[in-house]
Amino acid sequence: MATDNKSSILVDELLPEFLDTEGPKFKAFMRAYYEWLETTNQITDRSKNLLKYGDIDTTDDEFIKYFQREVLSDFPENVLADKALLISRIKDLYRSKGSEQAYKMLFRILYDDEVEFYYPKMIFLEYLMVDGHRKNL
Repeated sequence: MATDNKSSILVDELLPEFLDTEGPKFKAFMRAYYEWLETTNQITDRSKNLLKYGDIDTTDDEFIKYFQREVLSDFPENVLADKALLISRIKDLYRSKGSEQAYKMLFRILYDDEVEFYYPKMIFLEYLMVDGHRKNL
């Protein structure tokens, strides 16, 4: 059965034969119902694009909220980054959790701002190595 065929045409083949004699009105109703679904693009569009909807890179905007609920449940709703891009790249953030790169990425996502790191030990070492000579304390 090809997915490009109209479902309303297949109703007669899919319903049991006893409905020909005992339920012709039901069969006609089912055919009309599937024809209506085809005119409103409900059944054909949804069924043909199921795999597309499951991929964040190709899904429609209406399905991004479901991905967000699944993958970004700990993130605020009003992130400044593109949500689809964030969802597809969130694994990188989780893998590098705790690193300087992860913090930089997190601040870009949440605040659209770069962050600088301050390491007191580096300043202390610079203080000790004035003019290329080690200072004695």
